[in-house]
Amino acid sequence: MPWAAPGAAATAALGVLVWTLPRGLDLTDEGYYLTEIAHPGDTSSTALLFGWAWHPLYAVTGGSVIGLRFVGFALVAALAVALSLAVVTLAPSRERPSRLTVACLCLVSTALAFLPLSSLPATPSYNTLAWLAMAAAALGCALAWSRRRPAVGGALVGLAGAAAATSKPTTALVLGVAVVLITPWRRTGVRAVAAAAVALLICFVALVAVAPGHLEGLVGIVQRGVDATVGHADLVRHDPFRRSMQVWVGLALAGLGGAAAGWLGRRHPLVGALLGAACVAVASVSLVRWQDVGMTSSIDLLLPTAALTGFGLLGVAAVALTVWGRRATQRVDPVRVRLALLLAALPVAYAFGTNNNLWHWAGQTVVFWFLAIVLLVGATSVLAAAAGGLAAYTALVAAVVTPLDPYRGGPLTQTVPAQASREGAAVRLPPEQARATAEMLAVGESLGVTRATTVLDLTGASPGIVWAWGARPLASAWVIGGYPESLDAAKVSIEPVRCDLDEALVLWAPDQPRAIPDEVLSTWGVDLEDDYRAVATFPRITSAPSAADPTGTATSTVTVLQPVTVAPTGCPGS
Repeated sequence: MPWAAPGAAATAALGVLVWTLPRGLDLTDEGYYLTEIAHPGDTSSTALLFGWAWHPLYAVTGGSVIGLRFVGFALVAALAVALSLAVVTLAPSRERPSRLTVACLCLVSTALAFLPLSSLPATPSYNTLAWLAMAAAALGCALAWSRRRPAVGGALVGLAGAAAATSKPTTALVLGVAVVLITPWRRTGVRAVAAAAVALLICFVALVAVAPGHLEGLVGIVQRGVDATVGHADLVRHDPFRRSMQVWVGLALAGLGGAAAGWLGRRHPLVGALLGAACVAVASVSLVRWQDVGMTSSIDLLLPTAALTGFGLLGVAAVALTVWGRRATQRVDPVRVRLALLLAALPVAYAFGTNNNLWHWAGQTVVFWFLAIVLLVGATSVLAAAAGGLAAYTALVAAVVTPLDPYRGGPLTQTVPAQASREGAAVRLPPEQARATAEMLAVGESLGVTRATTVLDLTGASPGIVWAWGARPLASAWVIGGYPESLDAAKVSIEPVRCDLDEALVLWAPDQPRAIPDEVLSTWGVDLEDDYRAVATFPRITSAPSAADPTGTATSTVTVLQPVTVAPTGCPGS
């Protein structure tokens, strides 16, 4: 009974997220994801090879944005449930948890797994792939270390390694080190290790086979991608820890409500269920309060770090109980301890390498700390019930905030059906964004853009336009602007394909803060004003109404340039 209310709250959170999936589209980060996924072989420089992993699923869904989102959602949910079941199987318990408890725990962990959606677009990306890799690695280790399914577990670990390497190399590094250091090698056996090696090798060979230029080409793409990386000068740094007493109070009340429900639920199930329902009540009241004081737009930044604090404190308590149980001569399963260590390390792996706040990024994956707590103390313990209340509250708040303050967009509460790309991808967009998108697509239609058309985006912030037009990106799926090193990085990306400049359209928006400087092509004797002519313009919404500023909308003008006298130096015919 203590898990009934958290399970209900988690179900509500998942319902809100499913409702959100067909809505909204960001042409910056999300546009980059879609361009990279649709055209993984057209990128001349990138260290993030996630496009190759998602491209087959994108093709299967027929290029549907909504279909791809649901596929990513289903994969995360499936791995969250599978890992939760593995944790419940290995966790200690004085009494076997009921099916209702297990079902509710799976719902809670699944809802909490989608915490990143409050800060990121819904379309699966390298971050989604990194999360899947970590969850698959933990599940594989659980199966291999416990000897339940050593070959299957090993294969999962190998697949996880490949997924991590193609998502974020920095995450792959930390994940690999953690698995190597924590694995009980003698217990694991040869079958699991061989299966992991074979799975990793198959994935690597498949990637090399489809990559342009095969091994040599792939190495060159990654090397240039590393050279063109911007905004990642300091991988290890001391970022500010965002604090909010109002958020902490809500989390504390939810955790205390869960603990009280777990403590009283054994003798008084009804009382336990009512106390567990406090999690939902606290979440509802706090959301209304935050909206009244104008905090809704800040919750996605404050909630992950606050949740990290809450689960960190509960984790310390779980470790203390485990140590106390060992001193009381109770047997502690070494596999359980090692798996808990691995789960505890995963948020670090996820955050390492990001140019965002490290605390915030680690907090997005607190689901692994939640599962580590359950693994150490068991699903029927009071501490697990407290963690369940905290997890359900966090998941519900994040889910409700997601459509109210989506990433780089306006509220999704009022949307209209819209065509998102010339190939027919459909989503629901706020009316103003739908009109701007239709105008942008009309420009691509009037210019006769086809799949053979290459486009160089120098706006620094509109990679999604290339995808929406159905064109192919020149140089990189996203030539990122706005950083001190952006100009040099752009030159690195363009250098291998400079001889194709005479056939590529250019998107130009010099007034945008993130625009690539005009002199980017001067290295090859090309001038944007003298060697091109403007053939079209269209508006680009750069700032949509948000929870912080419901009336604020900012637009910029994107100019389409067509080559006229472009003759890059060092190219045939120049």
